[in-house]
Parts: sequence; C-alpha cells; structure tokens
Amino acid sequence: MRAMASSVMALGSLIGHYRLLEQVGEGGMGVVYRAHDQRLGRDVALKLLPPAAFNDENARKRFHKEARVLARLNHPNIATVFDFDSQNGIDFLVTEYIPGETLASRLAAGTISTNEVLRLGMQLADGLAAAHEAGVLHRDLKPANLQLTPDGRLKILDFGLAQLSQTLSTDTTQSVMDLPMAGTLPYQSPEQLRGEQASARTDIYAAGAVLYEMCTGRRAFANGSPFVVIENILHEMPKRLGELRPGISVQLEQVVMKCLDKQPENRYQSAVELGVDLRRLATPHPGTQTPSSSRGTLNRQIAVTAILTLILVLAGAVIWWTKGMLAHARGPAVQSVAVLPLKDYSAGADQEYFADGITEELITDLAQISALRVISRTSMMTYKGSTKSLPQIAKELNVDAVLEGSVERFDHHVKVQAKLIRAQTDVPFWTRTYERNVDDILRLQEDVAKAIADEIQIKLTAEELRRLNKPRAVNPEAHENYLRGRYYWNQRTGPGVQKSIEYLQKAIAIDPHYALAYAALSDSYHLLPELAGSSSKDNFEKARSAAQQALRLDPSSAEAHAALAKVMEDYDWNWDGAESEYRQAIELNSGLATLHAWYSNLLTERGRVAEALSEARKAQQLDPLSSYANSNLALIFYYAGQYDEALAQSQKTVAIDAASARSHRTMGCVYAAQRSYDKAIPELKRAIELSPGTPEYIAELGYVYAVMDQKEQTREILNQLENSVERGAASAYSLAIVYAGTPNTQRTLQLLQQAVTERAAGVVELRVSPLFKGLHRDPAFQEILKQLGLFAAIEVRSSDSPRVPAGDI
Repeated sequence: MRAMASSVMALGSLIGHYRLLEQVGEGGMGVVYRAHDQRLGRDVALKLLPPAAFNDENARKRFHKEARVLARLNHPNIATVFDFDSQNGIDFLVTEYIPGETLASRLAAGTISTNEVLRLGMQLADGLAAAHEAGVLHRDLKPANLQLTPDGRLKILDFGLAQLSQTLSTDTTQSVMDLPMAGTLPYQSPEQLRGEQASARTDIYAAGAVLYEMCTGRRAFANGSPFVVIENILHEMPKRLGELRPGISVQLEQVVMKCLDKQPENRYQSAVELGVDLRRLATPHPGTQTPSSSRGTLNRQIAVTAILTLILVLAGAVIWWTKGMLAHARGPAVQSVAVLPLKDYSAGADQEYFADGITEELITDLAQISALRVISRTSMMTYKGSTKSLPQIAKELNVDAVLEGSVERFDHHVKVQAKLIRAQTDVPFWTRTYERNVDDILRLQEDVAKAIADEIQIKLTAEELRRLNKPRAVNPEAHENYLRGRYYWNQRTGPGVQKSIEYLQKAIAIDPHYALAYAALSDSYHLLPELAGSSSKDNFEKARSAAQQALRLDPSSAEAHAALAKVMEDYDWNWDGAESEYRQAIELNSGLATLHAWYSNLLTERGRVAEALSEARKAQQLDPLSSYANSNLALIFYYAGQYDEALAQSQKTVAIDAASARSHRTMGCVYAAQRSYDKAIPELKRAIELSPGTPEYIAELGYVYAVMDQKEQTREILNQLENSVERGAASAYSLAIVYAGTPNTQRTLQLLQQAVTERAAGVVELRVSPLFKGLHRDPAFQEILKQLGLFAAIEVRSSDSPRVPAGDI
C-alpha cells in the first residue's frame, strides 16, 4: 500500500524535470501549477492527481491509459497533453500552458456580444468534434474549463479528465449524491443525472448550457438547492433567451434550446452539426430575417428551406449512388493499404503470438506488390485493441483502404476472415473467409494478397506473381515456433532475443528446410552483442551461418538477403557486398520498411548521407508510427550535421513513443555537438534510464562530462565501463568515446584500434560520428579508417584539430 501523499507541493520544487512556478488552480482533479519544463525550456500546466487516487493502483492504471488516449488529441481548440508520469507515488499530467482567462472569468465581468457568442461557440463545437471523432468525451464541460487566449482563441481544458475522475472509484456506478455539485451540476445532462451511459450528445447538452450562459449572463438552471436544480434539469425547460436578453435572434435561441433538449435523440447528433448551424448564423445570407421578424415568417422560411433541402438531398443521393456505381464498375482506386492486427478468436490462452504472426506475414506478402504502399507491422501494432474509427486510422496513416479481420485456429484447421474497407466511406467493398489446414497457412496468406490485388485492380509483375504462387507448405509445429520466435524478437530486449533464438532453433529442428526461420535466427544472433553484451565474433559467425543457409534454401527471400547484408556490414566490413545484398532484398520486397532503414545505416556509414536520408524517409513513410523508423531518421540527421532537423524528428518520435531511448540519446548527442552540455546531460541520463546498461549511451554521457572537464564524473563513468569490459558486457569502443572528450588523443586512438581488432559494435560509425571529428587530421585515425575500409577524403575544419596529448584522467 502506498503511503498517502499530499497533492500540494512547495513552489520551486522539482517533479520529474518540471519546476513548479505558481499554483493556478485547485479542484476535484487535484492541484494545477504553472511549471517550467527544464528539458525543453517552456512553461507547462502540471496537474497533480488528487490524494484519493494515490492508493488505488487500478484507478491509476486506468488514468494512465486514458491519458495516453488524450495525448493523441491534436486540435487548436483543445489543450494539448504533453506527458504523464509518476514521482514518489504521485501521478501527474503535463499539458499545454495557456495564458489568458477562463470563460467563467470573462462572464463574471458581464455579458458578451452575440457575435462573440457565435465566434466562441464555433470554436467550442470544432474542439468537441475533433475529440468525439477520436472517441473521447469530456463529461464536465463548463465555462471554468474553457480558456480564452489573449488572441481570442478558445481552448478546452481538462478534456476527458471528468471521465477519468469517475474511474478513481472502483465502484462502477455513481449516484446523484456523488456527483460534483459546485459549479458543475448546472451543466450536467438529464441522462448523466439518471446514471445512464454518456455519449457525444451529453457533451452537446453541456455545450448548450455554456452557450445559454454566454447569451444571457446566467445559467439555464441555477436557482435553489442541488435537489431543486436536479429536478429542473430532469423535468423543466429553461426560460427563453429572448426573455432574459432582448435582441437575441430567434435562430440562435433555437440552436441553444436544441442542445438543451431533454431527450438526447432530439439534440444535435454531433458537434459537427452544431458547428454548421452556428456558422450559418455567423455568416447570414442576403435576405436573412432580423431578430425582430415574426415567428410566422420564420416558420414559413423553415418550411420552404426544408422542402428545398429535401429536394437537394434526394438529388445528391441519386448523383452519389450513380457515381458510386460507376466507380465500382471501374474498380476502387486503392494504392495504399493498412492491415489492422487480426483479432484472435482461437480457443485457449497464449495465442496472441499466432494472430500477431499471421498479421505480420500478411503484411510482408502484400508488401511484395511494388505498386501498393503497405504500412509496416510496427505502426499497425499501435492500433491493437484501439477504439479509433477506421476512417480516423486511415487518415492518420494516409492510406486509401484498411484491411481488418480475424483468425481462428481449431484442431488442425485455421480460419481467416478478411474485410477490405474504403477509408473515405468506411464501407467494406471486399469480404472473404478462408479455411485451410494449418500446414497450408502460408498459401492462405498468399491467396489473400492476390485476391486483394485483383480486387483493387493493381497489376502484378511476372516476378511478383511467381513469388506469390511458389509452393510454400510448412510444418504446423515448426511454423508455430517460428511465430513465437519473431514475436519475442520484435520485443528488442536481451531476454526477448534469447527466447527468440530458443523458439527458432526448435522450428529449424522440426523443419530443417525452413528458410524464413534461418533468416530470423540470423537477425536474433545479430542483435545479441548490442542488447546482451555477448561476443561479437561468436554471434556474428552464427548469424552469418544462419543467413547463408536461408539463402541456400530460398535465394528469393528478401529477409535472407537482408540478414546476410547486416553481417557483411557490421562484422565483415564488406561494404560493396553488403550494399549489393541490401539492394537485392529491396528489389525482392520494396515494401518492407526495415530494409530501407537498415540500408540507410550502411549509406550513412559510407558517408553518403543524402542517399541515406532518402532511404530513411522511405522507411518512415512505410512505418509512420514506428519508434525505430522515426528515431533512425533523427539519428541520420544528426550524422549529417542537420542538428535542428535531428532535434525536431527526435521530439516527434518521443511524441509517438515516450520510452524511445534512442531519441533521447540522439537529442543528447545533438546538444553535445552544439555545446549545450546542460541540455545534453539530462537527455543522455533519460536514455540510460530507459535502456539501462547500454554501454554506448553511458559512454556518451561520459564524453560530455569529459568535455566539461568534470573529472570526478568522468572517472566514475570510466570505472563503470571498464568493469563492463571485464565482464564482456562492453567493448573498447565505449571507452574510446569517453576518452574522445579528453585531451588524451593517444589513449583514444589506442582504444579505437583495440575496438577495430575486436570488431566491436559501433566502430562502423567512426567516419561520420561527430564525437571523433577532432581526430580527423590524425594519421593514426586515418589508418584506422583504412582498416575499416571507410577511408576517404574528409573535410577538416579548424575546430576539428586533434587535442594535445596528456596523461590519463
């Protein structure tokens, strides 16, 4: 049980990397501060959760999960969520800090003009529409949660936090007596007070209550005790706006009263509809009746308008239907597709790997079709279990269609149901169900890929047809072990890779002719030196052997060519051979994002940064939500010396994946290159926190300490790395990085030579790494580059001159 912590903290104190500057609010959701982000140098709003949440682990997990959903909201009328973290048992949410005043403060100073009501009301509707499209409700909309910026923009605050506050109780029900009363009850909808399920129309009601107050200067229901207010909300209609403020147009009154209708089905059904009507009022057409016009005239206009609208709708429907039929006859213009993670309907537990594996293999098969852009696995897995609508997912990924489906395994059979849905209309235009023996699963996936290509009328090349038609029966048990192996490899952790190797070895033992299993085994051995500190020599030899066997079994396997290319690049330093293998792999399957990312690394190491950036961008376009593809692009910007772009791309990656150690590492290295060492240190420390024990990250922090001449901290880092070297968990290359920040050029070069002899991971970056620019003129350094096969004329600036040799630290 956590100890109960106070929700109030002293000004000036740090929570995370945020320094508290002033308290700006306090309420049911805890205390709100203006704070300064020490890392990015900006002011933010920091909200501490109320003490009631501290000891409720389930509530805190739900809150954290919902905060991640809110962080995806990106709209000019919604306050942006930046971060969610914990410190000493206190959870806190970090959002955009918005100067100005709340609408509540503005209303307290007096009524506002009708034009201002319409202008702010449109912004309120736009913000609600964006959130509802993302599947997020507010549930506590009120003037105090609407901030008005000095330039006149309305921002919705605490979006979703009312919903989250209700999760702080483990009881799933909530009585009327439990509802927050002060300043909140007058904006509650009838269905909320009855304990019914909230919907977008619940927020529409609250928006109507806010509009009512803006128009009249008073709340729709505010008089009497809470019980009287509840009774009035449930059964009474508020006074007409015109009675309280003469001059309010009948049209605006009708909009507000429609929002406040007791029955949700009689209100606006979406915030978009509300926004449309407010815009119509804000931009009147010639001949629009003035507020003093009679209701009879208005009703006749409404009747005529309704008839004309009906005629237009019917005509539009006929045109839409005709166009749709013609488009269907021509075939849908689909050039890009995203495959959602297949739902697993198999009986029994521990089947997640199977559905995920089938998803990945289906993506790989579709990616072979060169005329079709297919979003890669990593981006698609972020939507696993997502409640987002298909049009929203398609919009985020910029694709024409989405493939969704399910997989069910029973006895010796597997059934796959697939449905292709057009992004714009959210309407399926192709549906199939496949049922096969488990040993024919690969053929099933290829049949799905060919059927999709045929449906969207993409012409397959002869080579693509050959690859999709080649016989690919597989032993079911071997295939299952292969899927488990890839599942653990995708975790990119030391223990995960070890388990991956175990399963892949089982797959090969069952089926010695399984080429993909050998290629995957090579990938796993390749990762071990980096993630587990294992011997480069032993693991790269095993990786080479597995890749060569994969190619012997299947020379047309893109995965096998890529696996061999990585060994030739990182261990053999056979640059031409590695490039040839990468190009063959891309020619065989140009839709695999990882191939372009790996190839971009090779091009970077060879100093061809313009080509490297092109390949890295291709990887990012194919896998837009992948932490690896995005952080890889940022790292290449860094090596290219494009530091502003590297920082911007790293920050974008952190927004996608807050736990991206590579991105924090890149930001730290960029700041070091810019000599902003006070910014570099916290970024590198964060990278180490996220990836404990990674030698290169630790070494780069030591480099910064060394450049700053902080001898004690430098020596501490060196001792840590020297111990790791003795245990075989680090190499001489990491020590060389630290010494590169000291005047001891001789020791740096000795360690680099030792790293080359060891064939240590990382030495392939020597030519482009800014950490070693000071050695570029040194003949010994140039000799090391020759040993690597990377020597070429290097532009040397005066600032790159080597340091004067000195004694050890």
